[in-house]
Amino acid sequence: MAVFWLGMILALLVFLPEVSREGRGEKLAFAGMWALAGLYGTLVVADVPLPNITEVIIFALTTIYEWMSIA
Repeated sequence: MAVFWLGMILALLVFLPEVSREGRGEKLAFAGMWALAGLYGTLVVADVPLPNITEVIIFALTTIYEWMSIA
């Protein structure tokens, strides 16, 4: 786990100067994606069972369709 976070911090240090020249929206998008990647990577390294992308899409669309009373 420590090696993963060391890699994440190294990637942050490499890309931070480039992102710092961008606007506020790009900085927020980078920070959000970096946080999500860190969370996902931590769960993968910890061997937490995660759904595959197909299961996530089916769940999301089913929830949206039920909310819209389509299904």
